[in-house]
Amino acid sequence: MKRNVLFGAAALLIFTHVHAEKTDLQLTGTQGVHMFFTVSSPWSENQKYLEGVLRGVCYGKPVCFSHVWKKGDAAPRKFPLSDKAVATELATFQQNKHTGLNKLLWSCKRFQVTDKTKCF
Repeated sequence: MKRNVLFGAAALLIFTHVHAEKTDLQLTGTQGVHMFFTVSSPWSENQKYLEGVLRGVCYGKPVCFSHVWKKGDAAPRKFPLSDKAVATELATFQQNKHTGLNKLLWSCKRFQVTDKTKCF
């Protein structure tokens, strides 16, 4: 488990290095295979950045769920999520290599997504 977290953190560092501007991405908590992050504006509005982060922290893990919120909206540490956390989550990435699950879902209250099956 620690090895996977370190590997995910290394992938995240590489991703943020490639995108030269510094962000304030923060891991606020974990529970099992779930990781909870916050990030502030302008990164919280950048879908490409958020996708890279959510996929990057799950890289190399057979089962992983990553979640992100805008800093100040919510900062969950574990389940159960508060009503506010549920309402303000920006995006989540769900991966299970055993079942083939590989899904990125967006809050369509916050982002314009043409394929509504990719919304929560």
